[in-house]
Amino acid sequence: MSVSFLYSVTKTVNIDARYKSNRTKFINHRRKELANVEAKLLNVSGQIRVGLFVRAPLAPGEELFFDNGYNVPGWV
Repeated sequence: MSVSFLYSVTKTVNIDARYKSNRTKFINHRRKELANVEAKLLNVSGQIRVGLFVRAPLAPGEELFFDNGYNVPGWV
């Protein structure tokens, strides 16, 4: 099965959660202006980590969306 869960950290660095991840890999992608979660890069003991933070209070059961920076022309 060929599945990937890509997150673009920089123009040359991507994280593929297929190989090492947690349940956050299932947060859906949505354009930045429509996302309710935003990603921030954090330096933790010299290692770059991606933290996900809500942009506004969430309702119980509300679906999470963030802009993972992954864009494939022609995909909707």
